[in-house]
Amino acid sequence: MKKWVKILIGILTTIVVLFIAAIMAGYIALRTQGWHIGTPREIQGTYQQKLPKNSPLGFGGVIKIRPYSTESASSGMPVIKASDMLWRKVGTDAYLVRGWGKASGMYQGGETRVVYYKYGNAIYAQSYKDYKVQMYSDPYYRTKKLVFKQ
Repeated sequence: MKKWVKILIGILTTIVVLFIAAIMAGYIALRTQGWHIGTPREIQGTYQQKLPKNSPLGFGGVIKIRPYSTESASSGMPVIKASDMLWRKVGTDAYLVRGWGKASGMYQGGETRVVYYKYGNAIYAQSYKDYKVQMYSDPYYRTKKLVFKQ
């Protein structure tokens, strides 16, 4: 075999090994920060908001949390679909779920960060920005009326 072929094979092998090492290092760094891939098993399911009969809002909002994606729909608003989900626990029965939304109608897409509180068969969704303003207080969600039931 010619010398330049051996050198080319050596370079390609080195590139592949470095690429695999970089992927593994990124995965390990992700795990050490407390982030997990997908959505937490505890909150997966379909939830719908209960509204009074003949409400002007139409149907109650719906949140679908799947293993690797979420979907949020409200009457008169575009469906917000997010995928490539990562999550970490931020409090008692509270989970920060981060993903990337796909553009739909008025919704332009981009990164989404939502904190989900789970208690019983109900779930409360709050933006991460609002969650930070409340100084990470877990009891805050109990005073809200926007609760989705499974």
